[in-house]
Amino acid sequence: MRTIGKRALAIAYRTSNVYSFDRYGAIQWTAIAVMLIRYRGYTDQEVEAILRSKWMRYAGDASGRKHPILDDVIRYLDNPNNGCTQEEVDKLVSQTNF
Repeated sequence: MRTIGKRALAIAYRTSNVYSFDRYGAIQWTAIAVMLIRYRGYTDQEVEAILRSKWMRYAGDASGRKHPILDDVIRYLDNPNNGCTQEEVDKLVSQTNF
């Protein structure tokens, strides 16, 4: 079984072509993947779907930073007004081409 770090790196690499990647940068992007796996308990597919989603853009926009960070994504996901529920994650997965 691969470690969380290796899983997160693989996901970050697979999603390095998405819209928000350049805005966050490789280090923050990978840190976000680690957080989603380790502390949120998401599967690899769920993490990839989140990273590919508009949620990442919205979290960055809400941060007000040119280069958003991990804490901005946590704040966005934890805000109940944003509707980042497991049901919505399931929808993201079903709409993502892996």
